[in-house]
Amino acid sequence: GYSMWQRRPLNLRVTDQEPRRLNVVLNGLSRSLTGGPLSILRFMNAVLKHTDISVRLILIDGEGLEEDDFRMHIAKYPALELLRESCLYVFDALRPGLTITANPGDLFMATVYYTAFTCHATLRAHPALRNRNFVYFIQDFEPIFF
Repeated sequence: GYSMWQRRPLNLRVTDQEPRRLNVVLNGLSRSLTGGPLSILRFMNAVLKHTDISVRLILIDGEGLEEDDFRMHIAKYPALELLRESCLYVFDALRPGLTITANPGDLFMATVYYTAFTCHATLRAHPALRNRNFVYFIQDFEPIFF
């Protein structure tokens, strides 16, 4: 769930030595990949399949699956094959002492309202990031579920 802790920026080291990425900020993932998180993961897989943009999943709440369990779990989903093979992951990304390396041209995508606070705070805290806005992955219109 959401807490004031999640309004903090990600601790980044911005350098041209890193490849440019789409950083997808998500609260956390469990074994029950419901429609929302699964849609986000499928979108990330499509970005890997149809573009030359690298993708990194940044999980901020420190709960849910760890990386090894997550990789084994998504092996059950054929539509996520590239995500399994080519995506980078950061788990518990707001934990003290963790530094995430980013390119000045990195893009950030929020996936739920409180991850928008994290993205906003991150962009404000790191002026070396050239993209001053973030994308918000909105899933309010889901007629397939009704």
